[in-house]
Amino acid sequence: MKIMSIDSSTTSSGYSIFVNGEYIRSDCINLKKVKGDKLPQMVIELFNIIDNERPDTIVVEELSVVRNAQTVRKLTMILGAIYGKCLDEKIEWYSLRPT
Repeated sequence: MKIMSIDSSTTSSGYSIFVNGEYIRSDCINLKKVKGDKLPQMVIELFNIIDNERPDTIVVEELSVVRNAQTVRKLTMILGAIYGKCLDEKIEWYSLRPT
C-alpha cells in the first residue's frame, strides 16, 4: 500500500511517501518566488505528483485557525482540489487535525 501525506500551503507544500508503512521520501513544492496567484500552480504541481506516485491513500492536514481569511479560502480550495482528484482517481482520502 502506498500512502502520500500532504501538508498544503499556498506557497510551500510538503509531501511524504510511505510504502507498506515504510518511509520512502519527502519533498517540498516551493512557489515562494512565483509572482502573482500561486494557487493554480500549486494545484497543478500537487496533481502531477499524485499522477506520478499513484498512491492508494492520501492523508492531508486539516486547516488550523489562521488569521488571514484570504489564506483560509485558498487553502480550502487546494484541499478541495485534492479531494476532487481523490474522488476522480478512486484514491482513499483522510484528513487529520494538526497537533
